[in-house]
Amino acid sequence: MHKVLIIGGRDLCSGFALAGVETCVAEDADSAAGALAKAAESGEYGVVVLDEQLAAGFDERTRQSMSGSDVPVVIAVPGQMRWQDVEAMEPDDYVARLIRQAVGYQLDIKL
Repeated sequence: MHKVLIIGGRDLCSGFALAGVETCVAEDADSAAGALAKAAESGEYGVVVLDEQLAAGFDERTRQSMSGSDVPVVIAVPGQMRWQDVEAMEPDDYVARLIRQAVGYQLDIKL
């Protein structure tokens, strides 16, 4: 059975560690890319949750390997959570971007 790994800053990792999830603190994009490569090579992890600020600093080769990977599935999330008024949210919010990335095209869902 595959495990879940969180790669991010201390704040992000601390919260997940309290929940019992395995974490790897990375101070910069290079150390995060190294941790991601090590996790992929190990074959132990099915999902790697990655701080999106660290992922933004990856070189093109690392981005391509991350997006083309079936196992582990790499999910970039905001490392710093903030409260946001629903009325003030952009139409292309975070969840919509994740869905578009996973599915490959834009879905417009009206409630």
